[in-house]
Amino acid sequence: MEITSTVTPQPFAAEAPFQPTLIIKNLAQVQELAALERMLATIYGSAKPVSLAEILEKVQCDSLTISLLKHLAFAPICTGLLDGLKQSLTITDEGKRLFEISQILFGFHGQVSVSSRFSSNSGVGSNTTIAVKLKLSPAEVKQSTIRLKARLQAPNVRNLVEQIVRQQLAIFKSSGLCQAMLLQQNSFVASGPVTGEWTVSSKVSAESEIPRQVEKVLSALTKTNTINIIGGTGTGKTAIASEVALALAQAGKKVLLVTHSRLLAAQLRYQHQQYLAELEQKEQHHFSPMQSTTAAQAGCALTISTFHALCHSAAQTANLNPPKSISTRVFNEIFPELLIEATNLYRDLKFDAIVVDEGHSFGASLWRALMHCLKDQVNGEFVFCYDPQLLVFNRLSIVPHAATTIELKTSLKPNIDLLASNESTELYEVSTADEQAETVQFVVDNLLDGGKYHPNDIAILSANNEKSHRFKFANGVKVCQQPVKAKSKAILETSLFQFRALTAKVVILIDLFDEVEKLSDWKFQYFCYLVWGRATDKLIIVGSEEAMARLLPREVATLATAEILPSNGRKQ
Repeated sequence: MEITSTVTPQPFAAEAPFQPTLIIKNLAQVQELAALERMLATIYGSAKPVSLAEILEKVQCDSLTISLLKHLAFAPICTGLLDGLKQSLTITDEGKRLFEISQILFGFHGQVSVSSRFSSNSGVGSNTTIAVKLKLSPAEVKQSTIRLKARLQAPNVRNLVEQIVRQQLAIFKSSGLCQAMLLQQNSFVASGPVTGEWTVSSKVSAESEIPRQVEKVLSALTKTNTINIIGGTGTGKTAIASEVALALAQAGKKVLLVTHSRLLAAQLRYQHQQYLAELEQKEQHHFSPMQSTTAAQAGCALTISTFHALCHSAAQTANLNPPKSISTRVFNEIFPELLIEATNLYRDLKFDAIVVDEGHSFGASLWRALMHCLKDQVNGEFVFCYDPQLLVFNRLSIVPHAATTIELKTSLKPNIDLLASNESTELYEVSTADEQAETVQFVVDNLLDGGKYHPNDIAILSANNEKSHRFKFANGVKVCQQPVKAKSKAILETSLFQFRALTAKVVILIDLFDEVEKLSDWKFQYFCYLVWGRATDKLIIVGSEEAMARLLPREVATLATAEILPSNGRKQ
């Protein structure tokens, strides 16, 4: 008996009373803000950039208004402050020359290279750059920068900064934009969960829920041998699948944990190796002659593989010469037949128990071939985990019948399937690949410089299948196409589709151009479902305004910071 999914995806919440608005930023504006904050650091004698938020606090601005301005990249304050400083500091020819030097020194108008933006010297332009651009000798540059620093650090300049900020703040608070944003301030926190199968709970943690569900599955396996585990994105299916497979292996069974994604399989293998290493270290520390070799047993008894890698390996073992060409027919028809034939020839290739993750990606021919890999096809244990919403997007959306079905109804990720806020979602408009690369490099360097995130917390995901963009990050940070080890100086870069079963604290989605706009409706629904489930902390989207507008739910409006002060958002 076979069943099919009838769940219709409903990835977004109903319309809110006030339409949520996400702010679209652009690199030119963010660079100007960073340059201004470097100038403020010199004015206030700080070793690191002084943020406009700190200056606003100095003039006793309320926290809500600061939050609104932060979402707007401080555009309503930034331009007015810079113009006010320029007017006051360029009265004489000497003042004009010193201010021109400051533009290069602090990196205004994108004059600071990516590699130096967030270096230990705060990313300022070099004396050599100043000398070349202004045709000055090294001695003249040195004397000029000394005079510039002395002028900027005069107490009256600090007073001037705070006076201008107060003026600009008053203008902003009386504006229609500020009033509109205050009306929808509730939209800056995630809206409610989807009206569908799964709810989001902040009271249930993964640390408590995953072990409880694993015990539930293991208990059910003592009474029946086939279980379907059903749950939406973020409900813990992968964690439960891996823990169940490990528990069965530790019980002395030969277990296969199989998935459809190479990236996920590699990640699961790495996590398993880490677990075995930690377990072995504990066993050595607490050694006893009577102690069982738990780590060795679990390591030898558990195989983690993608379906197609399993078929290829089995066919080679059985000398069946797997085809070298790759096609849909090879994957969905020939490989399953090779697996069945290989396991018939070599019984050692069969398993006591099989746990399937990403079951929604397995057509009927694939999971039937897997069932044939059980040593005991009547009583062998078969656990099948899948997302019924993703079954809708799979034309081969048939799942096996199981004696027991366990539904996971609580999402363990508070931002899954929710409308993210301007705190957790950032939009950057770009029009070319070069502008995209520069924006991504700037954003990543900024994230890492803040100290909250490490390179392995970040994943750069392409909306198409491009794999390398030759990004150049500061401080020796590289990109790779395989799961990143903890504490390494590498950032994972892959496609959104390859990353479909994984998550990262920060996801940067790129390549949102014409290809995305041309996707059919059902493919685009699938695309959106993947996008909104990958980040656990922050989602950063880089692309064309049209593509980003289509990606966002209809309940969400967008406002480009370039539209607030158009001249400030343009490239110089």
